[in-house]
Amino acid sequence: EATQAALAHAREEAGLRRLISLIDPRNERSLRVAAKLGSKQERMTEWNGAPTCLFRVPDPVKPA
Repeated sequence: EATQAALAHAREEAGLRRLISLIDPRNERSLRVAAKLGSKQERMTEWNGAPTCLFRVPDPVKPA
């Protein structure tokens, strides 16, 4: 729930369009949260000299 609220704030209040998550590949809990949100891993990258998973947070579904 907190993650959903943060995503809504980022999109609605801050006007951000593309959201990503940078996750340490050893952090299984965060990887599960990303998957639960429907995020897709785009690539491996490096953050502060450590291997990092870059996930793209899906765009919200717009009502038809």
